[in-house]
Amino acid sequence: PPTIAELGRRVGLNECYLKAGFREHFGGTIGAYARERRLERARDLIEREGHGVQEAALAVGFSNLGWFSATFRAHFGCLPSHLARGGGR
Repeated sequence: PPTIAELGRRVGLNECYLKAGFREHFGGTIGAYARERRLERARDLIEREGHGVQEAALAVGFSNLGWFSATFRAHFGCLPSHLARGGGR
């Protein structure tokens, strides 16, 4: 994924203006937004497409399975392995 500086160059804004504008319009940081989208995609991969936890984590860019599980739990309130077993349905 592009860095924030690269995103700024693509849209013609410096990094500070991009961050401030993003926060104003979306109510959070670019990093938090990207992480939420990655976690939501991982959840879809596990729940709807039947992927394993490790496969989903790697597919959305998490190389550390422990970090992925902790981040997933903090966001969704359950471990990804719970969904993989069908407990989230």
